[in-house]
Amino acid sequence: SLGPFEKARCSDPFQKRTDKKTILFIGRIHPIKGLKHLLIAWARIKNQFSGWELVIAGPDDDNHLLELQQVARDNQLEDSVIFRQSVYGKEKEELLHSAALFVLPSFSEGFSMVLLEAMASRLPVVISSSAGCPEVVPARAGLLAEPNANSFEQVLAEVLAMTDEDRLQMGLNASALVKERFQWDAVAAQVISLYGWLQGTEEQPDFVHND
Repeated sequence: SLGPFEKARCSDPFQKRTDKKTILFIGRIHPIKGLKHLLIAWARIKNQFSGWELVIAGPDDDNHLLELQQVARDNQLEDSVIFRQSVYGKEKEELLHSAALFVLPSFSEGFSMVLLEAMASRLPVVISSSAGCPEVVPARAGLLAEPNANSFEQVLAEVLAMTDEDRLQMGLNASALVKERFQWDAVAAQVISLYGWLQGTEEQPDFVHND
């Protein structure tokens, strides 16, 4: 029989199992992304925030997904974590708009296109200090955590304890920061699409030809 994680993957991608608010990660399922300490942090606080769930979406890299699923089982997270396969285009857009918080717990990160997409989607963010976007703090668009379970536990709890209105304002600030810094126009959208394709998180853009 299918376990809870496998059932989630087989279900309609936007048929949420509950009406819980979503903490969202989108990206490669790889050790450098820091997802193990994110799961451990979430396990420590999930009972305080029973109205929330964690969704991890992205392609499996080096079979790291199996390790993360075992971490989730060991910490009794079956009912509060959903693992999803890669999402693209409209599917990714809908997933971003259905979330209430975006997280990026990476040990090391370059210029994250998905982070910019999340912020442009008016999501507040909790990201590691290694994620390459410290501007979120002075812009009041999100908070930074060190890439370890203790720090993410503390910072996640701080954001989840905020009012919906406070998180909404952080999301609006995030969107404003992206527009101010990155001029979110058609050219920028094409650049993001191109980089997303090169990073394996987007389908090949129609303006790229392999001739």
